[in-house]
Amino acid sequence: MLRAFGSALIAALLFTTSVSAQNPTPPDSVLRNTLAPDSAVADTGGISPRTAFIRSLVIPGWGQASVGSYVRGGVFFGLQTSSAYMLLRTIGRVNQAKELEGRRRGLVFDSLRATPEFAEDSTGIGAAVDENELVRDASGLVNARRQQRQDWIAYLLVFTLASGVDALVAAHLADFPERIEVEPVGDGRVRFGLRFPTSLGGR
Repeated sequence: MLRAFGSALIAALLFTTSVSAQNPTPPDSVLRNTLAPDSAVADTGGISPRTAFIRSLVIPGWGQASVGSYVRGGVFFGLQTSSAYMLLRTIGRVNQAKELEGRRRGLVFDSLRATPEFAEDSTGIGAAVDENELVRDASGLVNARRQQRQDWIAYLLVFTLASGVDALVAAHLADFPERIEVEPVGDGRVRFGLRFPTSLGGR
């Protein structure tokens, strides 16, 4: 997921640069008036990318909401809270499966101790319990639940990290002076582009 997110971001930046290169570069005075300094961003109450990143790690979607990206914040809030809910639910299922395994082991152990084979000599009764079909089914259920728990932990970590990175990028681009352009290309088609000023001069 993170690799796909990074690839999409790079593609968007490359597309933006190519569209911007087709238009004449505005004068330096326009660029100086358009690109606000960091002090102006601070005066408007904008937060730093680091703060947005940390906020998204603490509370799902907080970093995005802090920079005005409410839709993406809601998406990550849903992903992270759903993953946390499923993780807690799976932890409960793991405990239930372990309790079932313990009960079955106890029942099988007691039934085997009552047989003549293990009545006087209990050597090997542990292996016999492990080989019992009911116990093996319960053990397989425990392993399956544990695997599900590991999966949901991984999902939660990935979504949390992706949310932090998204908030970091959103904070970087929150005060970027971009412009969206719409250009008809014929046959009823319309081209959308993102144009932003750049300065390659000495200032």
